[in-house]
Amino acid sequence: MDTYEANRWMDEAIATVVLGIPDRVVPVIGRLDPIKDIYRWRDPARHRETAWHQFQEAVKAHQDESWEILKQRNFQGLELPKL
Repeated sequence: MDTYEANRWMDEAIATVVLGIPDRVVPVIGRLDPIKDIYRWRDPARHRETAWHQFQEAVKAHQDESWEILKQRNFQGLELPKL
């Protein structure tokens, strides 16, 4: 996998239809824009092969592993709602 570069992986994998103000280009103003951009895979049949998809899946796996560590070590003895 290539070295991470902000936005490049997403731009290579995702086609964006800008409606109103570009949500990513002007993040603060983009959040206030009531018309949200539309995102879709450039190649839906092969989206799992993109660096963007693989990065997102790795983040989810890391999050799951982190929760398991927290549940086993840090949360013992605490009364918490079901995680």
